[in-house]
Amino acid sequence: MPIWMGHLAEREGEWEKAAGHGFLACLESVEAALWLIAGGRQAQALVQFQSAVEVALKAFLNRIDPTLAVEAGSTDGRTIKFKKAVGKVADRLPWVAGWTGRLGDLFDLRNEVAHRGSNGATEGRYAECIATVAFPFLGEFLRQKPHELSLENAMTPDIRRELQVADKVCEKLCQGSLPVGPYVLYTVGLATRYAWVDWPRPEHRPGVLSSRNDDFELAEQARKYLPAAWGDEVVENHLCAICCGVNLFVHVRHVAEPERRLIPLAARCPKCGLEIDDEDRYLAEHHVRPFPPEVVDRYFKDLPR
Repeated sequence: MPIWMGHLAEREGEWEKAAGHGFLACLESVEAALWLIAGGRQAQALVQFQSAVEVALKAFLNRIDPTLAVEAGSTDGRTIKFKKAVGKVADRLPWVAGWTGRLGDLFDLRNEVAHRGSNGATEGRYAECIATVAFPFLGEFLRQKPHELSLENAMTPDIRRELQVADKVCEKLCQGSLPVGPYVLYTVGLATRYAWVDWPRPEHRPGVLSSRNDDFELAEQARKYLPAAWGDEVVENHLCAICCGVNLFVHVRHVAEPERRLIPLAARCPKCGLEIDDEDRYLAEHHVRPFPPEVVDRYFKDLPR
């Protein structure tokens, strides 16, 4: 059963509330963006996210006074430009002023894609702008009164979690003056596909995995193909954050001070197909769920003396 079925009541309630407040098109654009991310079209996802932000801003202004969102002197109902809408909303919600520059960057990047198409050299910028600007701003903005909408309920908690993971990965990369790559949204796409369709069944994946839908048989086969570089620095039978399977393999680095910790470096799930390689270790670090204390203790106990 697709994961979203378990959140049906929350989702339907949020979408009904969005329609009542004029935000339906906003949620539709967000959902379209998520599917584009799932299909590897991050540039077009950026366009949809910017559209969602613009719709939300103008819906807010329209609720206050329908003339606020309409261009002065317009006889056909043409709405104001995006940056002007940001300014008008900031006049009424002072906290939005802190986002003005970043929202302007979102709009400029959107224009580049809309008019000239995507650019492979700037794919990391698309991902970073979605993760650190569009989604967090929308989440905060929609929570405001009087609409009080929850993107978590509208899109499922698992997808929201992975967008927050992407935001944290971008922050970590920026702290280290490292470039952001499109891979930061990898788990967002995987979570979207897994949440909204009954996918992927193990028998639908080509390669080394068995056609029999047996998690432990899949795990046994996957273990044989783990990278040799992982050596014995592996935690097995961990809970996968995408499919909730219990056979996630995690390559880890152990740290003893100031407290014992296991830091994920890479991960593979034989059930849902998750594969995070060591070069994307910051994604693994923030995506993999925390290890239970007993797992950490057992790992350190088994270390060579």
